[in-house]
Amino acid sequence: MDQKRLLLIAPYALTDTGPALHSLASLATYVEDACKVRVLLPGEDLANVVKVFKPDIVGVTSYTHTYPEAIRMMELVEQIDPRIIRIIGGVHITSAPWSLDPVFHAGVLGDGENVLSQIIKASSMRDLDDIGGICLPDGTMNPSENILASSIPVPKLDIHAPGSYSKGIVGMFTSKGCPYDCSFCYSKNMRREHVDHPVEFVGDQIQYAVDKLEAHSIMFWDDCIFDPRRVWDISEELESREITDLKFYVNVASLSMNRELAEAFKGLGTVSWNTGFESGSDRMLAKVKGRGANVERNKTLVELAHEFDMSLNGSFILGMPDETLHDMDMTMKFMEYLIDEKRNGRHKGGFWWFTATPFPGTSWWDIAEKRGTVSRDVNWSRLHFGNREEHLLLDGSISENDWEKVCEKADGHVSTSNSII
Repeated sequence: MDQKRLLLIAPYALTDTGPALHSLASLATYVEDACKVRVLLPGEDLANVVKVFKPDIVGVTSYTHTYPEAIRMMELVEQIDPRIIRIIGGVHITSAPWSLDPVFHAGVLGDGENVLSQIIKASSMRDLDDIGGICLPDGTMNPSENILASSIPVPKLDIHAPGSYSKGIVGMFTSKGCPYDCSFCYSKNMRREHVDHPVEFVGDQIQYAVDKLEAHSIMFWDDCIFDPRRVWDISEELESREITDLKFYVNVASLSMNRELAEAFKGLGTVSWNTGFESGSDRMLAKVKGRGANVERNKTLVELAHEFDMSLNGSFILGMPDETLHDMDMTMKFMEYLIDEKRNGRHKGGFWWFTATPFPGTSWWDIAEKRGTVSRDVNWSRLHFGNREEHLLLDGSISENDWEKVCEKADGHVSTSNSII
């Protein structure tokens, strides 16, 4: 019997981002012994690939704002051959399984590796009913079991996702999940608990990146790395493999950053940290990130970055629920603090800002739903960090005119910061 054919795709809006292609490559590598698998590459025409490759199964991953595009892509697949099994995975459908469009036969909830393997083994669409970790068009949701981090192979990026790396810079994950519970984030819905990949696996990924992809820089895409002992263990693993002279770029959180962790990152060869400043208001930081989050911690992060010669890039959120003009003014002041530190040679890096967005599966979605700014039949493309025109969570006490002034001021601060060399 011929092996089944699996085509993995992402909305075109995501194919210029490394993590989406990396995730598809990881899935493709995991199932490549069980089927003939192919990933739609940036610039390829979906219709042509479907007609030539003739897949039995097509799977798409999607964020919330790209969900309409994912639906349109699958409608095209259905038009070409309605017999193809059409599935969707990723953070949107995991967070909002009730939004599963009829064009899909099933949605994959959470980690996709084990579920996808079972779908490949299924002899017909009727067998999907018995697979755990999926939702169905009739509203059925089967419980899932998260995959063990130790059973995942190194993603073959050179074969399945050559567009996910470039110019010697390769991204990867060293863990699954996030230990924090920020009110704006829905990525935690993919996996509630944080699980580290074995240090040896991290070493294998980096070894592959150096040997196969000629990497000179590594980006850790984890939401946050917070254990200094683990960072030192990775350093020792690379030293035992005689892997040296790499530059590392990592995501950090002010809640977990301290001198010990900064020293560990420096020892690894880290040159840049990325963080979420979120706000310059202690009140808002406590509301969205929890107890212990405050402006002073963010300033400590800036000071540690300077002390350890790190570039520090960060993001802010404006238009949050219950955020007042005073809170926003405090955020502007923190931006001005970063600009002054940069001018005085005590900070290097940049910052940007997002509009508060009510993603499904978060407390912000619940707030927006009660206000009537979102509903289950919302146009999902509206739920985008860049949608400042609709500001779906902006406090009712703030006028359109005041909001426009805040946006203009924030844009000006970003531009000023970027102009400082």
